[in-house]
Amino acid sequence: MTSAVTGDAEGPSGGGAIRTVIPLAEAECGVMPDKGFYRHVINARICGARHFAMGVNILHAGVKTADIHRDREQGWYVLAGTGEFVLDGERRRIGPGMAIYAPAGGNPHRFEVHPESDLTYVIVFAPGADQEHR
Repeated sequence: MTSAVTGDAEGPSGGGAIRTVIPLAEAECGVMPDKGFYRHVINARICGARHFAMGVNILHAGVKTADIHRDREQGWYVLAGTGEFVLDGERRRIGPGMAIYAPAGGNPHRFEVHPESDLTYVIVFAPGADQEHR
């Protein structure tokens, strides 16, 4: 059953709440040194998600991330700002309203944020481990 006040549902056996609606103000927040900020909104600790995690992150204007290699799929949705996404050496211009996909398999990828403004994006990845999500 779902609570009309919180939007939370009872756990599988009727005990404990499963958070189903998480305001950004209640995200787990932190700093990505010399790059920007992360805000976890869905993960195992926040709501019990076991198969994916989601965050709303900000990369500072002018930031170029190091090449990242992942063994899992990742997806991003750009909310604000512009830059380039580089996957296996191929550059693609990115901006608001664009979705980005990186396949599993360790393909090197990185972000290069244009100097005019920060890049704000939603990130989703699976499996839902909380580490190395930025």
